[in-house]
Amino acid sequence: MIRIISAVAAAIVLFAPATAQALNYSYVELSFPYIDPDNNAPEGDGIELGFSKELGSRFYGFMHWADFGFKAGPSTGKFDLSIFDVGFGYHYGIGEKTDLLAELAFVTTDADGATAADDDGYLASVGVRSRVREKLEAELRGNFTEFGGTNDEFAGDLRLRWYFTPAFAVQAKGVFGEDANAYVLGFRIEFGNE
Repeated sequence: MIRIISAVAAAIVLFAPATAQALNYSYVELSFPYIDPDNNAPEGDGIELGFSKELGSRFYGFMHWADFGFKAGPSTGKFDLSIFDVGFGYHYGIGEKTDLLAELAFVTTDADGATAADDDGYLASVGVRSRVREKLEAELRGNFTEFGGTNDEFAGDLRLRWYFTPAFAVQAKGVFGEDANAYVLGFRIEFGNE
């Protein structure tokens, strides 16, 4: 998995053209995820809302909220799960429109159902984001979530965005984790980019 992420990150950096506008870290997002679990766990779907705001030339603050409904599985009943995270990110330009990213966030979960439990933890993420064509942006990340040693997980994700205007994009994301994969479709509206 690490080799695949490294190869895709290198390809993004190598093939990023030197034109188009700079990357923007001020936006709102609306997305619709589908969760495809491993180990006979139940599948689920839901809704996600995200917000990010640039804080100077290199930093940004962000928050995300997601609400999922999971069907009854072989070893679990039906349950709902809400996730909220808030944190800060840092981006460093390695090209005119290619950035390295690092993020750290506090994560809290609220679960309702027979086998569900609430939890708090931290999320650390590193990646690369690039405008690979005039209207196409790609982002590759490695994420580590720490919930006190029992529910820790590493996941890689690939995000693609197609910009219909400089401020509006549709996006697709695949998250590939140890316990489940997620497939997400959504929209992004950016603001404050001059």
